[in-house]
Amino acid sequence: MAKEKILVIDDEESIQKSLSLVLAGEEYDVTVAGTGKGGLEMLEQGRYDAVILDYKLPDTDGINVAKIVREKDPEVAIIFITAYSSIETALTVMKLGAFDFLEKPLQKDSILSALKRSLLTKKFLEKGKEALNRPSILVVDDEHVVRLGLEESLRSAGYHCKSCGSGYEAIRKVEEELFNIVIVDLKLEDMEGTEVVRKIREHFPEMMAIIITGVPSIDSAVAAMKSSAFDYLTKPLDPEDVVSRIKLGWEKHRQVILVKQLLHNLRVTNLELEKANQKLNTLSTTDYLTLLYNHHHIMDVLEIEYQKARRFHSHFSIMMADVDHFKSINDTYGHQTGDKILAEFGSFLKEQVRSIDVVGRYGGEEFCVILPETDTAGAVVSGEKLRQNIARKTFTLADGLTVSITASIGISSVNDEGVNSVDIMLNHADGALYEAKLRGRNRVICWNEIKEKRRELPGNSASETAVADYERYASSTAKDLKNSYIQSVKALVNALDAKDGYTATHSHLVSHYAGVIARRQKLSEEEIDIIKTSGLLHDIGKIGIPDSLLKKEAKLTEEENVTVKRHPETGARILGPMGFLQRELELIYFHQERWDGLGYPYGLKGKNIPFGARLLAICDAFEAMTSPRPYRKVPFTAEKAIDIIRKEAGKQLDPTLVEPFVEGITEFLSKENKIYIKDLDKTVTLPRS
Repeated sequence: MAKEKILVIDDEESIQKSLSLVLAGEEYDVTVAGTGKGGLEMLEQGRYDAVILDYKLPDTDGINVAKIVREKDPEVAIIFITAYSSIETALTVMKLGAFDFLEKPLQKDSILSALKRSLLTKKFLEKGKEALNRPSILVVDDEHVVRLGLEESLRSAGYHCKSCGSGYEAIRKVEEELFNIVIVDLKLEDMEGTEVVRKIREHFPEMMAIIITGVPSIDSAVAAMKSSAFDYLTKPLDPEDVVSRIKLGWEKHRQVILVKQLLHNLRVTNLELEKANQKLNTLSTTDYLTLLYNHHHIMDVLEIEYQKARRFHSHFSIMMADVDHFKSINDTYGHQTGDKILAEFGSFLKEQVRSIDVVGRYGGEEFCVILPETDTAGAVVSGEKLRQNIARKTFTLADGLTVSITASIGISSVNDEGVNSVDIMLNHADGALYEAKLRGRNRVICWNEIKEKRRELPGNSASETAVADYERYASSTAKDLKNSYIQSVKALVNALDAKDGYTATHSHLVSHYAGVIARRQKLSEEEIDIIKTSGLLHDIGKIGIPDSLLKKEAKLTEEENVTVKRHPETGARILGPMGFLQRELELIYFHQERWDGLGYPYGLKGKNIPFGARLLAICDAFEAMTSPRPYRKVPFTAEKAIDIIRKEAGKQLDPTLVEPFVEGITEFLSKENKIYIKDLDKTVTLPRS
């Protein structure tokens, strides 16, 4: 039989040597590591049956190591050892699912007992439900006739049964084969039956024991019960009575075992859920291209840092860094290379800043660096160092060619004049960045520098007016650019609608419905505009899907489905580079996610899906059902579509939004039967009940 493998992780050489000696003497295959990192490297090389782990390690916390061990192998037996025990420590390790917890200095008997007990429990959990429904039985009696007769009767009753004639042999067999029930004679040649039960229970407390005797007495009955035996039978044995008592006893005993197994499964499930939630949280805060924080999360961090700086009267600055001449890079090398450079640029930014700084992609080729506890002067020093390092950096292209880039950087600080919100800080940083571009790019400008320059101009009031005009002009220009961009994208939407007569008004209607419901939810006008724009552009990625698929009447093949399911990501690639629609981009990217986590592209679940995307999903579904499609020439009535939407609450759709949608759309359709779509110069008849 293969030796059971034990990994010991402890930085004390004396512990390593003593455990190696003791465990090797018990026929275990022992490996030792002196650090958490070393132990995890051992685990990467092979599977272990048990890990004996010090609570305090030189390079990390034993708890962190145990969590990683559990992720790699949820079934492994973990035993913690520590020189500093407390109730809190014990609770922490047991909540993690440790099989045992021992105090230093270690005693040989205690460590062997804990290890055997843990390994036996592990074996039991691995045996699963089959053993619970048909337990295995070991008969221990030094009378050959009694032993064989009882063994034969139990096998005839359908039990897996073996027998032996001594206590020591019984203990060995249980450790090797893990029997569920032991029927043991009270008087054996080598030891008392109660002693056999006690020794087995030391290692496996879930074992069910039945004591039998040919010399019944009150004392022997009391001794049997004190040993925690379930039953006490006297010879000569009635086979039917024995089977009946086993059935009765095991049914009660198995309920206890099932609860323990359930708790174990819950622990494993909780670990898996925790891991999945961590992944979902990462996805919801991470930019898909650069793997930095996304725009939404950056805004959250900015608000937190702003409030903290105001509360504690501390410093806090932000840098907006924009890749110079990025359009030329895309035009020269292609968008795929441009994306690669952006991803590498983002990684480089993260390497260059402090560990307390926060780096994210603000939009397109623009990045935001949040600098806690940093005033304007400190931010300028950091920005200049960053600018120089970017200029020295070379980026390697797919064909082996290299390209150098520069970046313009704008800086603003929380204590700048006139700052009373995050939005103003961002406007100042953007204004400084814009000034850096105007001055020839590849430079660092802070907002204070612009303000100082204004004060130096002759005629202070006139310069105040000039700067105010400049600020209004910059803001107006940005809005004009955004509006022009949206108009260009609308042309793409109209081109998409023209590809498929069945969906000629789909995006416009989804946008309209979403705006109606968003307004009923009392969202701000800004939020409503974001949701409406997202509704208009949500299917823009379908521009890359062949007409034959969009118009196909038959069921799509698996390969065709994969093509169609790429449209949110394609949409993000079309809209992402401009940087104007970052909040809309998030809703477009996730509008095909499902409340139950079975959607795409990432399988986000519940409230991990952005609110606007959840609202769009309902509007999208309603409009699709109430309009003709290649696979369904006759559209559903509004009433039938609403009925289906209600059935999908909690599955495909957000249950907290379904009824507000139903109320809103019902009221809207009761008042309107047609709407005019200005972009298409077309009047559309709305669905009726």
